[in-house]
Amino acid sequence: MASNLDGYQRLLLGIFTFFYLAKLTDSAQWTKADLGPTHDKHVVCYIGTWSVYRPGRGSFTIDDIDGKLCTHLVYAFVGLNATTNTLRSIDPYYDLEENYGKGSFKKMTQLKLKYPNLKVTLAVGGWNEGSLNYSTMALEPESRKKFINSVVDYVTRYNFDGFDLDWEFPGSRGGRKEDKQNFALLVKELKQELVKKNLILTAALGAAPNTIDTAYDIPEISKYLDLLHFMCYDYHGPWDKQVGANAPLTSNDNLDLESSIKHVLKLGAPPEKLVIGIPAYGHTFLTDNQTDSGIGTRVLGPGPEGAFTKQQGFQGYNELCMEFLKTEGWSKYWDANSSTPYATNGNHVIAYDDERSIIEKVNLGLKYKVGGFMVWSIDTDDFHGDCERERLKIQDDQDKKYSYPLLKAVHRAIEQSTIQGDIVVPQVPTNEVDDSKESPSNNKAYWSRNHISVEVFCRCGPHQIRVIPTLQDEPLKYFSDKGKTHCAYNMTKNIQYPVITGTLGSEKKIPNQRTRSPNETKPPQKFQTCVRLLELRQVAGTSTNPVTRAARGIHVTRQTQDELDTSTSLESDCLHLPKS
Repeated sequence: MASNLDGYQRLLLGIFTFFYLAKLTDSAQWTKADLGPTHDKHVVCYIGTWSVYRPGRGSFTIDDIDGKLCTHLVYAFVGLNATTNTLRSIDPYYDLEENYGKGSFKKMTQLKLKYPNLKVTLAVGGWNEGSLNYSTMALEPESRKKFINSVVDYVTRYNFDGFDLDWEFPGSRGGRKEDKQNFALLVKELKQELVKKNLILTAALGAAPNTIDTAYDIPEISKYLDLLHFMCYDYHGPWDKQVGANAPLTSNDNLDLESSIKHVLKLGAPPEKLVIGIPAYGHTFLTDNQTDSGIGTRVLGPGPEGAFTKQQGFQGYNELCMEFLKTEGWSKYWDANSSTPYATNGNHVIAYDDERSIIEKVNLGLKYKVGGFMVWSIDTDDFHGDCERERLKIQDDQDKKYSYPLLKAVHRAIEQSTIQGDIVVPQVPTNEVDDSKESPSNNKAYWSRNHISVEVFCRCGPHQIRVIPTLQDEPLKYFSDKGKTHCAYNMTKNIQYPVITGTLGSEKKIPNQRTRSPNETKPPQKFQTCVRLLELRQVAGTSTNPVTRAARGIHVTRQTQDELDTSTSLESDCLHLPKS
């Protein structure tokens, strides 16, 4: 009897050992393959779960998520039950397993098994939820407590790593003047309970300076929020009187990314907690100009809807990039004032973001030492890589090389900046500009070195002249002399830079734009010295560091390198970069 019992025990031990080792092996494989980003910045990926219902290739499921491209995944959204002040599932069939549901809460959080460094959080709110119910809930301590208890229960029951509060917006859209104070109290009390469970707390915050001032006590909420997700988009849209950029880098009206960053930092937000929002979509406009539409054109209303999102005035990047490939008549331009692209077709305009504009946004965020970046939302990125495959006429993309071009641009900018210690020079794919039509804005655009070049106006002495820079030349198109901004001269052809205009395959040199008149004031000697630095940089690219240049495939002679080493000390005198 004892001998049989020993054999039974050995059998059980063998079965247990087999499954235990199998589990360890699987875990080791997952950990090795999918540890996620190698840099130290947060990359927050929002998912609008209703995207599963979009038609055809626009339908986004949890299986489409590439978890190694995100440090945080945010499941958006659940809602607020205004009667009980508790969380509610907006789509129980999709969210839950009960009643034969899809169980997407569970599917999303199970991604952590494959991506062990990934954090998955649950978001409440969003634009469609409005503000009134949240304002009422936050008004009294008792209703706040009911809400907080519900949050803790939901997050722990469904195995989320934390909670994202997306109340849009305290103090407006039906809210109360007390919302600013009550929002801060809600954040504080939420954090006090979530921290007991080792759960994180974040919030999606409006980014326009006036919204920030109305809605948020920045120093107070910064004490309790682990990350502040600023929604740096929807600054302009078809609700405006004129066509404007969705997410401008800079502007003249403070409705732009840099103004928002400066504003919250001035109010006391810790830069390491700032997460800068980047849109994976554009706004469409119907204008009053059939032949000369563009930024600044008068808006009649929202433009056409996309094939997947079916919302007038809005198109995901996966929709608009295919629209440009499939529909004739679209012309693309670069708006230098906002550092964003736009496209026109008759009286239709799309203002959007692409890889180049996103890299510029990341560069700006890195300049201010922000904690990371978030994308709203990855379900409107080209998550299948269809546009690049269509352009290259490739049938399959087994290794997903072309998927998520915008999200990958965020990582590329961060990683290259970390490796090289240098700002990444945005490179636009050769298909980004279809022709060389003049931009309908005040500047003119030309095709040059596989990207858009936009002419700029600045002063040389008493004269206003025109300069057409290339991307590599842009950091040197101005220099400062006694506080005044001047254009750099080309010593042999005055302001003429080597710029090509025309479509690829039919390239031609543009004529000289202007020559100096006999009566024009001769530029000072410092000006001539700066021009030499400009010419050196035209040869060597934007970096004087030979290691950085080598990484970019740029090589120069030893004589040129020696002159670059000598001239580097002149840069502080020569370079002056106006906001425009």
